[in-house]
Amino acid sequence: MSKQLISNLKEELEKDIVDLGYELIDIEFVTESGERYLRFYIYHPDGIGIDDCEKTSKMLDVRLDELDLISTSYYLEVSSPDLNRPLKSDDDLRRNLGVLLDVNLYRKINNKKEYRATLLEYDKDTLTLDDNGNNVQIDRKDVSKITVAIVF
Repeated sequence: MSKQLISNLKEELEKDIVDLGYELIDIEFVTESGERYLRFYIYHPDGIGIDDCEKTSKMLDVRLDELDLISTSYYLEVSSPDLNRPLKSDDDLRRNLGVLLDVNLYRKINNKKEYRATLLEYDKDTLTLDDNGNNVQIDRKDVSKITVAIVF
């Protein structure tokens, strides 16, 4: 039920979130410590602050009541995506062009199974990375996980 619910919520609510000036990144409906949480992750190029989350939450509260798709009680949360969140979609990659990423592979390519490199471009089949001045092309099917590199 959860996958279909997420799909329905995205279809019904994504335009409303875009109309507020944000991009919908992800939706989760999870159970933690016996409580249900419906989480919306939103993005804006200038960042997401508490006022952005509050504005979106108020709109979602009204719209979710109108749609009445969830029969159980839950807590509604709106936030920006965590830096540790894996990049999964083309939209995630688009937002991170030119960004230093950690790319983990299922198999070694050029004797490396992990890359910390800048994303130069992507298409449906490949990623092109700048690995210290060397362009490396990787088949997306060989990628196990991509995250934004956290550098201190």
